[in-house]
Amino acid sequence: MEKLRYDIALSFASENRKIAETFARRLDGSGYSVFYDEYEQDRLWGSDLTVKLGEVYSGMARYCLIIVSKHYIKKMWTNHERQYALSRLLRKGGDYILPLKVDDSKIPGLPPTIAYLSLSNRSIDEIYQILLKKLGAPMPLTDTNSFISSGDKAEIRTLIEACYRRAIFTKMGSEIRLSAMFLSLKDCMRMVQRIVPSIRDQSLQYLALQVEKDLDKLERIGCRYTDRHYIEANDMSDWSFKLPKSESQEIDEIKLDIINKLLELRRVARIPITLPTTLEFDCFFSADQASQKPGDRF
Repeated sequence: MEKLRYDIALSFASENRKIAETFARRLDGSGYSVFYDEYEQDRLWGSDLTVKLGEVYSGMARYCLIIVSKHYIKKMWTNHERQYALSRLLRKGGDYILPLKVDDSKIPGLPPTIAYLSLSNRSIDEIYQILLKKLGAPMPLTDTNSFISSGDKAEIRTLIEACYRRAIFTKMGSEIRLSAMFLSLKDCMRMVQRIVPSIRDQSLQYLALQVEKDLDKLERIGCRYTDRHYIEANDMSDWSFKLPKSESQEIDEIKLDIINKLLELRRVARIPITLPTTLEFDCFFSADQASQKPGDRF
């Protein structure tokens, strides 16, 4: 009996990678298990791709999202993926293949009665919402990564929860107090520093160390503000929108890197936590508010 590992497998041509990545990142951040080549480099490296991809597209996912374009039908590897996806459809029926058209190209071998969606009349956001309804709830995460100990999984969960705060997930263009943000980030840094040495798996510890490194960068930037005692509570220089644009962009880039590392940790350790995949506009004015989860009300 085929064992499902993924909620959805993405099949696309390299020319349409940006579209595929958008879906992969959003689905991954929402807790779905996604087969997307960038997430599978360790498993694909050195393997026979004709065998490995055949296994994935013929039986390891609940659905297969095919991004249909003129490029897709011409590529060797996409045709390989398509053939296995079609074999699964013919063998089991149902609504396994979800075609998403970029142009008017047709998938060879796909019955013309199969319904599709098109980017010509719907936005990616609209299609994503339809896809969520199609998928329903994510599959329960099974312990397929047996090399990750329960202790490491617990440490990674604690690290992610420590970093899941407004201070990290809020865009600098928002209305926030710098002193509050940097105090919260300093608290986050202390928590991460205590967790990292307890992680035994080297690959997970390396990712956690990258989070710690980014937090250290933010703390160094914060020293220019929170360590200056002349900043009063009503000082306008303490507002994020008063920062020079170059410094705001630098902070946002570091925050985005932290988010990407947290998503990778969540994915590798298979932690069932939903995370935003990008920075969001929000507001906070105290360190306590900065340490709240994104979306929590004051």
